[in-house]
Amino acid sequence: EYERRMGKRDARLEERWGRFAGVAKRVAPVPQSVTAWAQGAAGEEALARYLGRELGESADVLHDRRIPRTRANIDHVVVTGAGVWVIDAKNYRGRVETRDRGNFFTQDLRLYVGGRDQTKLVDAMARQVEVVGAALGDAPVPVVACLCFVNSDWALFARPFRVKGVWITWSQAIPRLLAKAETKITAAERRELSLRIAK
Repeated sequence: EYERRMGKRDARLEERWGRFAGVAKRVAPVPQSVTAWAQGAAGEEALARYLGRELGESADVLHDRRIPRTRANIDHVVVTGAGVWVIDAKNYRGRVETRDRGNFFTQDLRLYVGGRDQTKLVDAMARQVEVVGAALGDAPVPVVACLCFVNSDWALFARPFRVKGVWITWSQAIPRLLAKAETKITAAERRELSLRIAK
């Protein structure tokens, strides 16, 4: 997506500046809407390398899976002995925390990153979980949603937490979260689940 948007940006500059397009490409600012895709891709790649190194043979990891009939994708799907984890990598700056915006009678937990309400990221995970669940068919395995902030700040004694059932964490905490889950799925069953998702 980053390359596609950069291609469109370069094409516009070439149309406008002709033989001076090379100079224009070097000096013209790249829109934030374009650079955000590059930043996101870097976070996804960093998490993919980490998961591959840390999980090894204990899990099957699928990366960058396209959601059928859309241009959207799922960053990472991890199939373990305890279920299927849908992980969305976010390369955001700022402190990750949860805040309760409710009142005395009602709890309303929100996700904040860098002081901004980013609960919309939590809400977006529902669609990814739905798609993976559909790919698994009638397989009786849990599908767990997780937002992983790869370069954000955390409090000194921070621990992964949940907002609306979605785990909020950082890269190094994911293996520990997976290890806490009780193993129920055999290696053969795990491979079958991975094949269903990969189709």
